[in-house]
This record gives sequence, C-alpha cells and structure tokens, in this order.
Amino acid sequence: MECHPKMGSGVKATAGAIIEEQRCPITNKFANIITSGRWFEAGDENVIVLSGKTAEKNNIEVSDIVNLNLGKLGTLEWEVVGTYRVV
Repeated sequence: MECHPKMGSGVKATAGAIIEEQRCPITNKFANIITSGRWFEAGDENVIVLSGKTAEKNNIEVSDIVNLNLGKLGTLEWEVVGTYRVV
C-alpha cells in the first residue's frame, strides 16, 4: 500500500473536517487513498486533488476545471485530477 501524508492546513480547511484518524503503517502519518483519478505527478501544473466529500458536496468530478481564489495572488483555474479519502 502506498501512503500519502496528510495535506497542510490550507488544504485541510478547504477539504473539510477529517473524521478518521488512522495512521499509515509505512510513514506513521495520516494517509490519503485515491478514490478516483490520480495523485499528483511530477511535472503537474495547476492541478488539484480534492477530498471525495468536498467534490461530492460541490458536484465536482475528475477533469473539471475549478477556480480557486488565492487572495492577493488572484483567482486561478485548476484541473481536478483526483479525489481522495482519509484512512
């Protein structure tokens, strides 16, 4: 099993509350399991992976383009390449 560490606080706030608290046996950190699409890959630009709950709540699917307001940096378009759930 490949485990991905829990994302930083900025993404956590967007992705919603984390309910389950199980640590990955490989990294001893919280893990995200891809439920559709894929995880980030080398060379990716302007792509995002959302929690499945956030995607469902906002009717967002893999390959959709979403606009993210980055405050002083402006609003940028990002392609959704995957969804995950925390295990």
